[in-house]
Amino acid sequence: LPQQLVTKFPQNIVHAFEEPNPNNTNSCLVLLYQMGPMDLRVNAILALLHHLLQEPAFNELRTQEQLGYIVHTSIKTNGNDVKSLLCLIQSDSYDPVYLESRVDAFMERLP
Repeated sequence: LPQQLVTKFPQNIVHAFEEPNPNNTNSCLVLLYQMGPMDLRVNAILALLHHLLQEPAFNELRTQEQLGYIVHTSIKTNGNDVKSLLCLIQSDSYDPVYLESRVDAFMERLP
């Protein structure tokens, strides 16, 4: 059986992929805030954080700022116990650099 490996991301890692079709105006941003190994308490805090963040993120980034037609947040699990908070935006109006700046601004305003 294949062995599953999970790696701690270095801070501020960026993967950019060029679009081979010059007529395609879509772009996508996926941000992962890796939380690391989880115990029950930290897992519960992350679930609560996501619950509190999900609606305001959609409302501000999708409805008010109209950054893209997909604005999604979720909890991503890698391996048995390494979790990340995921933020995904798909847009035909803005590039990923701008999208990331808006997500960062949103996150900084959280209480």
